[in-house]
Amino acid sequence: MLLKDFKEMIRRTAFCAGADGNDSCRGVFLEKCGGNLVMAATNNRRLGFAQADAGEAFPDFDRIMVSASVLKRIAKSKADASTVSIRVSDTEAYFCIGSARIATKRLPGKLGGFPQKQDEFPRIFPLSFTVDRLAFLEELRTVSLVIDPSLGHPVYASLSKGSLALHTAYDGESADVEDIPCDYSGGKAEAVFNARYLKEITEHIHTDCLTVRFATSHLNAAVLPEPRQDYFFLFAQMRR
Repeated sequence: MLLKDFKEMIRRTAFCAGADGNDSCRGVFLEKCGGNLVMAATNNRRLGFAQADAGEAFPDFDRIMVSASVLKRIAKSKADASTVSIRVSDTEAYFCIGSARIATKRLPGKLGGFPQKQDEFPRIFPLSFTVDRLAFLEELRTVSLVIDPSLGHPVYASLSKGSLALHTAYDGESADVEDIPCDYSGGKAEAVFNARYLKEITEHIHTDCLTVRFATSHLNAAVLPEPRQDYFFLFAQMRR
């Protein structure tokens, strides 16, 4: 497959892997599904998912997991090659980039079930709002200046028709931002998100707009680029 596509998939997933904990939180899962390469990473509180055309010459292989740090180094490499392929043995994975071959051990671990088809999201997450990505990111950075890390970086989102308000408070200080215009036509709704996770996810989306989908009865929320692309993010909602 094209090396630039492979690198972009790494950038959209590997940052979601954990820096510590068990192997399944430090690795990135890869799998050949039909004609696509699928990649996913999680620290059990956020998840990045991406897929891209793997090309006809890309070999089939079952789901494997490799170190996120190895893939991040590949994403930063200045290799002149235009394509990448993967070879898999029982214990190792080999990334072939031009004449170079990078070997890394396969990690043990399993990836829990999660919705992989964006068509399922409206049923699972019936509430949603769409906002300008850069405006949303700026407001997230503002509220992050006053936040309680001991409580998990909570940011409170209040929705009304056509408007989103963000708020947080910590140690007697508070941060409220101007209402953000958004595409939302439902009744008044509130949600509590992890500001750090939501900010990092927003920074890894490069479309003009994004959509956040959630449900009051569901533990997770989803973030999708607008217009839709072959990647998305899930992250844990916080308790109200």
